[in-house]
Amino acid sequence: MRIEEHVITRLRHLCLQGRLTVGSPFHGVVELLVLVDKGDKWTKVAILPLNATGRQMSPRNCSLVSLYDGPDKHAYLSVLSKPVFDQLNLLRDKVVTLDESSGLRMTIQIHAGGDTMSLQSLRGLGRPNMIYACVMCLWEKGFFL
Repeated sequence: MRIEEHVITRLRHLCLQGRLTVGSPFHGVVELLVLVDKGDKWTKVAILPLNATGRQMSPRNCSLVSLYDGPDKHAYLSVLSKPVFDQLNLLRDKVVTLDESSGLRMTIQIHAGGDTMSLQSLRGLGRPNMIYACVMCLWEKGFFL
């Protein structure tokens, strides 16, 4: 299944289950967060609808779309992740019908997030010089070492 088909199917499923916020503050927009994370030797790319209700990072909401085993260097990641991001770009600003019976249509917006080091490597930039391991972390780098 292509990523575009999977994401739209997942959004429709969440909508039909009543687990997708369609009103305020989103007003006709589905916001997808594309998470890039390096853990151990694996680089993961996942999609999380920010409109999803309940536990945000639950497997019921979050979809793993890509998994790479290898170094997180730009030369490697840029080649392997290109097909994934090409497919994700097809979703950008796309209007999709989530509920046929009510005619609910929403526009998809995409945001990037996750592990700062992976995002920097993907963009071809050097290692980040920051206190925290990622933009969502509350613990300083090296806290658990």
